Amino acid sequence: MCKPNFLPNILNLNGSWEHILNKLYSIFVKDIKKSKLTLNHLPVIYNSKILPDGKNKEEGFWHLISRENRRTKERLPDYRRAERLHWIKPLIEHINDKDVICFEYDEGSKDKGIRIYIWQRKMDFLVILGKKKNKYILITSFYITSKVFREDIERKYKNRIKYNDRP
Repeated sequence: MCKPNFLPNILNLNGSWEHILNKLYSIFVKDIKKSKLTLNHLPVIYNSKILPDGKNKEEGFWHLISRENRRTKERLPDYRRAERLHWIKPLIEHINDKDVICFEYDEGSKDKGIRIYIWQRKMDFLVILGKKKNKYILITSFYITSKVFREDIERKYKNRIKYNDRP
């Protein structure tokens, strides 16, 4: 697969968890917390709630580098997602690139509402935003590793509300 020029190389996440966490958090602060990220001229915000056991880091940060264990409900590091943390900002900034698919999808629940999917299909990376009146909320990102998940995103794209219509 040929990585688009606007995406940096995957992060090297070797070292202790403390070192990795500090590295990831500094990227989060630079690219998301302090960057004044926008989409369609509206701010992109994140969940800034600090979890009691969140090591003084925002819930929005944890959703970008970890995955919930369905049995225990505990969030565990997701290295494939985390090593692409610094892809979120450039992907949002390049939604009109020919290799980026951006679409809205109605999740069908009052809690979730309409989500904006920004998908770099060739690199199997997805950013999901929530839509509010005058802003977007960065919900999460994924490195797509399973055929079932990829098919689910394809289904959502086929049933999208609007945005770019490239196949």
